[in-house]
Amino acid sequence: MLGVNRTAVAGKPTQFEFLRITHIDEVPTYIARPNGAAGTSFKRSAGGPNWIRFSNLDHDFPQPIEYHRDGDMLKASFAGPGQDGATMTIPFAFQTCSG
Repeated sequence: MLGVNRTAVAGKPTQFEFLRITHIDEVPTYIARPNGAAGTSFKRSAGGPNWIRFSNLDHDFPQPIEYHRDGDMLKASFAGPGQDGATMTIPFAFQTCSG
């Protein structure tokens, strides 16, 4: 699976990321390439019928990446150590658009 993320602030692009989910050693692996940097891999570490977690505990942030399907919404969360050492979680909610 391939994906692209583009972030804009005040209508101007500020960053982008190429995303890929592939099998490496028969394990689903999420590979993120922010702003064209080298890829960082996160291997599937848990999941169920409507959710999946990819983890890389050697990465600074995020370490786990989770996606949950909730009806017509897709919820994501990125977590790991914040600057103060406490766990920081950034949630996202995506919904299908009509049109």
